[in-house]
Amino acid sequence: MPHNVQAERHRLPIQIQNRIIHFCLALTPSIPPPLTADEPVTPEWDRMAGMCGRRARTKRMRERSEVQRLGLRLMRVCKAWKPLAAKYLYTEPLLTPYNLLSFASSLGAGEAKWSDLNLHPYSTPGRYVKTLDLSHILDGSDAPHPLYVTRACRSILSLIPNLTHFILPLLHTHILEYLINVDNCNFPKLRAIEGIDIHLVQCEPTLQRLSPHLEFLNLYGLVYDPHISSLEDSTLEETILSFPKLHTLVRHGSSSRDGISSMICHSEMPKLSRLSIAPCQDTRDELEFINNFLVLKGTRLISLTILEPREWPPRRTQFPYGILEFLPNLRHLSVLCTGDLNRLLENAKEHKLEVLTIPKPNAYIPSPSPSPVPAPTLGPLNPYGGGMVGQGLLAQSVVSEEDWSGHTGFSHQIDKLRNILTRAEIKPIAVVLDGYRWLPHDMGLAALEAGVSGRMRRLACRLKSYNVELRDMNGKQAPCLGEHQRGRSGTRGLSPVSPVRSPDRKGVGDGDGDEDGG
Repeated sequence: MPHNVQAERHRLPIQIQNRIIHFCLALTPSIPPPLTADEPVTPEWDRMAGMCGRRARTKRMRERSEVQRLGLRLMRVCKAWKPLAAKYLYTEPLLTPYNLLSFASSLGAGEAKWSDLNLHPYSTPGRYVKTLDLSHILDGSDAPHPLYVTRACRSILSLIPNLTHFILPLLHTHILEYLINVDNCNFPKLRAIEGIDIHLVQCEPTLQRLSPHLEFLNLYGLVYDPHISSLEDSTLEETILSFPKLHTLVRHGSSSRDGISSMICHSEMPKLSRLSIAPCQDTRDELEFINNFLVLKGTRLISLTILEPREWPPRRTQFPYGILEFLPNLRHLSVLCTGDLNRLLENAKEHKLEVLTIPKPNAYIPSPSPSPVPAPTLGPLNPYGGGMVGQGLLAQSVVSEEDWSGHTGFSHQIDKLRNILTRAEIKPIAVVLDGYRWLPHDMGLAALEAGVSGRMRRLACRLKSYNVELRDMNGKQAPCLGEHQRGRSGTRGLSPVSPVRSPDRKGVGDGDGDEDGG
């Protein structure tokens, strides 16, 4: 038998080869899925903001880099694999200031080789692009000039007809102004857009054209500026858009007096189930806007995230009073800012709330250096365990032992939360600490019971007696201190706060139990 015929018999079919490449290079969808009322609350619901959101974005960047590295290697295997691997290289490219121009050149070269004789009306590799992330094209001190970047982006946008997820760079309105042109805005499959400058009132025609197909919308604005607010177009308030498929809305750093916010507030969103909002300023107008928006759109909300306002100096966030009364179907509430939780949870009788996410306690221990740590004077203390309002080092303060285990600080806030839930007689919920992770059980019993870990474990045990679970950012409870022990009355499990026993004692496990309990 000739060698070529024998090799042809052992060659896998092209369909199986395509599935192998798909398994190696395909990424999960970048657009968050819609939430349903019967869906269980998972840690994935916190992947849009806070520490979980930052970790998710970093992980996504690593996955794109790995696809680029592995895809280039697969393209060199054989000639048949080159077009198969190139499809996944361009599906969600990793764009940086250094490869943006070469990416635009490759799309232009593919368009130049295309003609009407081809069966497909759109050229390759432009038709492979489905997610275009331009949020990092201006990073770095040696990044290209913004006008040069704008020219490259304009050549890209006209060659990607199958785009589904578009992420705009912040503080770069030239690209958005290019989308305003009706001739260039030809994205029939666009489902998600992020980074729209909410103060650019001219983007209303673009939203009007894209609104029938949008499922994810991110509106971004700077801190409150009276000069920008004076540019408000009163006609936008009378414009009513329809978002029949929109299920996720993000509104960060925008003012309640700009025209886009008023237009979005009065638009039709019948499928809105997830809302993430960051107030621009702590004023009565802003609180009234949030309250009116939740009254109009809150009946179908399943997940609500409240973030820190984008302003300096940072201040304590004022929450609307008793907003759960307007959110009857809310099951996940994430409060990633400072403020009084009692105002949010008032009138919460017989509510469906299941999971509450709050920031982890910010325990800052000063350095033992001879130079004293200056006392920060930026604002009020963080009610979740000390620390000033804000996330930087300048916004932190020293946390005493009382703030952890006494009647002031994080433990006291949890106790007040537990009392409110007990009086309201609602179903038990789980409290999730954003940015906190339990120590693994293989660290040893002494490490689990010492310091912050020991205090958090005792707090978890106390909340467990009231049917409230304390979970970390991964959705896990406190790991047990040992395996199950067999006594006179049978098999019993060790408590998360059980005392440390001698390892040579009979019947005590070696501490490799599952991360369960708490």
